[in-house]
Amino acid sequence: MRKGMDRLALVGFSLAAAVVSTTGLRAHTDDSVFQPECTVTANDTLRIRSGSQDLRVTTSDSLADPVTASFDMASKITVSNVVREAETNAHRLTLDATEAVAGQWKLTLRSGMTECTGNVNVAGAPADTTRDTTTARRP
Repeated sequence: MRKGMDRLALVGFSLAAAVVSTTGLRAHTDDSVFQPECTVTANDTLRIRSGSQDLRVTTSDSLADPVTASFDMASKITVSNVVREAETNAHRLTLDATEAVAGQWKLTLRSGMTECTGNVNVAGAPADTTRDTTTARRP
């Protein structure tokens, strides 16, 4: 009876060691652990204004065509076109920020399985510096 228990314990330990070994091996061979996250960098601040405007961004990884771009929905910025620039990893976004909300917003560029993210600063429309210098005349 004792020999049977010893064999059963040995088999149990062997199975446990195999599970731990396999799990550890799987964790070390996961490629996503070693790949750095792709980032988007925008050097310009986006202005809230009517009509379409272009924003130039760069990504830390090369993206294959087609590339799509989107902002957080709450930003109220819509992207209508993404064009790859001649410079490596540079893209020009055509967008509408007519109803945009000022602040810092997440921008995501996607190409196949690759996703790059970064923040874009959105500033309010420039203040109107013209002043009404006319004086009302009294009758």
